[in-house]
Amino acid sequence: MPAAGGEEGGDLAPRTASPHCQIYYFSDHHLANLALCPDTITAAHRISVRYLHNLFQDE
Repeated sequence: MPAAGGEEGGDLAPRTASPHCQIYYFSDHHLANLALCPDTITAAHRISVRYLHNLFQDE
């Protein structure tokens, strides 16, 4: 069964990881998905697009 929320083998990094690390992990594992965009990332992490942009504003 696919794990959600960061169990080993799941789509998301462990919940103990920082939001920044969780998003990097998720993005790396979904690079082949043509629908990967801020909306899909934020939906998977239950955060706003604004918060996503704030997390990565220095990069």
